[in-house]
Amino acid sequence: MDPTIQQSASVAVTNSSARLSMLLGIVSFFGGLIFTASAAIILGHLALRQIRACKGKQYGENMAIIGLGLGYTMSIAFLLIVGLIIYEGWDAWVYLWKVIFGSVILLLS
Repeated sequence: MDPTIQQSASVAVTNSSARLSMLLGIVSFFGGLIFTASAAIILGHLALRQIRACKGKQYGENMAIIGLGLGYTMSIAFLLIVGLIIYEGWDAWVYLWKVIFGSVILLLS
């Protein structure tokens, strides 16, 4: 082999956004934080776009998909829990409204 010919081996690296997306998705799953879930969603989509644009030079698509799945799952769970709290606690809101504003509620109903 001729020593003047240089072989360049392309080394595929893990996308850091995909890795962070998966980490934040796991944190949101165990911690239940909406902030980490939304960050996992954003980074997951960003990572998928970067991985597809690199055409084989980066990998981590599965990590990005896991981060997206956990992020979306926890966001939906958070919204359902908030909706349930608002729905079940509606009587408390009506009571507070009556205490604060008095007879104004009687005119509205």
